[in-house]
Amino acid sequence: MTGDTVSGPSPGPAAGATAPARRGRASALSRHRLAVVVALHALVGALVALGLPGPLLSADDVTHLALARTLAGGGPQPLPPQPPYGLLYPLLVAPAWAMGLSGGGVLVWARLVSVAAGSGTVVVAHRLARRVFRLDPVAALVVALVAGTTPALVVTASITWSERLAGLTVSLLVAVVAEAVGRDPSTATTRQVATRGAVVVVAAGAVAATHPRLVPVAVAGALVAAVAWRRRPVAAAVVAGSALLVVAGAEVAGRLVQEAALGSGGTYGAAELAASRGAGRAAAMVERGIGAVASATAATAGFALVGWLVAWREPRTRVMTVLAGVVVAEAGWFLVGIERADAWYHGRYLDVLAPVTLVAAGAALVRRDRLVLLAPAAALVAGLAGALIGPVDLWNRPRSPVMMLGVEAAGAPFGSARFSPWSVALVATVVAVAVVVTARRRRLCAGVTLVTVALGVASASVAVTRLWDGAVGSRVAEAVDTVERTVSSDGLVIDPVGLSPNVAMAAAWEQGLDRTRLADAGVPARDAGGDPLVLSAPDRVPPGAELVAEVDGAVFWR
Repeated sequence: MTGDTVSGPSPGPAAGATAPARRGRASALSRHRLAVVVALHALVGALVALGLPGPLLSADDVTHLALARTLAGGGPQPLPPQPPYGLLYPLLVAPAWAMGLSGGGVLVWARLVSVAAGSGTVVVAHRLARRVFRLDPVAALVVALVAGTTPALVVTASITWSERLAGLTVSLLVAVVAEAVGRDPSTATTRQVATRGAVVVVAAGAVAATHPRLVPVAVAGALVAAVAWRRRPVAAAVVAGSALLVVAGAEVAGRLVQEAALGSGGTYGAAELAASRGAGRAAAMVERGIGAVASATAATAGFALVGWLVAWREPRTRVMTVLAGVVVAEAGWFLVGIERADAWYHGRYLDVLAPVTLVAAGAALVRRDRLVLLAPAAALVAGLAGALIGPVDLWNRPRSPVMMLGVEAAGAPFGSARFSPWSVALVATVVAVAVVVTARRRRLCAGVTLVTVALGVASASVAVTRLWDGAVGSRVAEAVDTVERTVSSDGLVIDPVGLSPNVAMAAAWEQGLDRTRLADAGVPARDAGGDPLVLSAPDRVPPGAELVAEVDGAVFWR
């Protein structure tokens, strides 16, 4: 009979259930691996954040902490007005103040928030690699680890800035928009479209609430999703309109909180922005844009450029190139108004894109894409461009390891201050070639990747140590400590006229925000409010005061 000719066992119910069971076990193993990697990433991040010197206590640091204090019910802060900041990071730090932690405890909390954001970025990068680029679990883990461990981001884990949070929120927006665009909304139910739209709107709001400079990115992400859903015009209009309302709400809420905390919604007004970034600055915008692209390319050994090209070539991920272009254009537009040596390499507003571009570049490496061959050439060209366009000593500035997106990712193991632009370009090229050569051997490539990550973490640690040694915060802390040992006082009065915001804020933090106040008008008299210390510019001497200490162009009087 024909039934007797079967050579093997007939597939039964048990055999048919084997494939789903295997997929389930593989999925569980992938989740367990991801959990282990994320836990180790958080542990290393915590050691970096808590073990390095600091706090650096720049105006950025203290403003974030002060906004959080106001949100926790601490009322107005005794600090001079500052540029606008995002609301999300202070919201995450506010519980520390609400629980009654001291200044040191709040700093620890703020740093751990940054660590958590960095580990969350690894999770989002892994999802990008798996769901958007369709990488296998091991390759996705390697790519996600690199994306979440850019040296500049490791550095900011030990500083109370919102950069690690920005990397997370921007990556999340790209991930949800890419997934939404990759699915045909015409075949989805109304509930599915509503859920996807709500996720996009929330992600756009998170980006806008991270920093006002990222508002264009948030708007672009929501509009890309809306355009992709044009076959469902009602859904597209609701997503676009809701996102614009949420973004505007985040902007207004941030301004209101800053007004309540510092008496000003932000020192960057519309008129000032228009004057410093108008049509007459078009040439400067182009010049800064070139420098920004060169910085991002060299700082990632050419991976950033490769990532953009790979993302554009694949229709499902072209949305990433749109967002990347918006980030670079917006950064170049903003930086035209910042006339200082590190303006081109102000990586704090470019490294938020690093996780996305590194995931895309990692996908190219794993797939052995021919575009990978552009990495060495791109890194060399970008390095030379940076050397020729920018000032000669630009890469040797003490701020550059933090601001540059982390040139250490290109293999410089001890901080860019020891490298000229030419040698950085050479190191970037060597590392890029090494990754390309090892890309065909998965384990060897993973080893090279992990070594590069380790060098980046070590370099970030050296960078923070060097920054602390020369930071305003360290000098002010020493001065305040000296004053407190020799002079008893009824708190600190700050006269902000002509005073560096960094010095004023560091002094207020060291003295204690609850023991500090701003001078109401003019130079405070010695007997104002008891017998306080007064911090002012050297040419604003309080009547009848004697000099106690001097630091960074500021004077403590009593």
